[in-house]
Amino acid sequence: MPFEPTAAIWGSLLGACRVYSNTNFDEFVGRHLVEIEPENAGNCVIPSTLYASARRMEDVRNVSELMMEKASCDRGDWKKLD
Repeated sequence: MPFEPTAAIWGSLLGACRVYSNTNFDEFVGRHLVEIEPENAGNCVIPSTLYASARRMEDVRNVSELMMEKASCDRGDWKKLD
């Protein structure tokens, strides 16, 4: 590819992984999305859904823990909104 893929391109690939239930490629795509957009929790939702449908509960837990870590880092920002 003559340019670096954006979060939108990686997100489209992640959506395709969901449509075709490709849990192997979604791990690769998900890592890139988290690197590009670490603040976007939505990047964790699709992999979690894919893992749950494939009955990979340990992976669902890992993604949930990752989301909780990110949320705990952002709680200071939430308090500013109160």
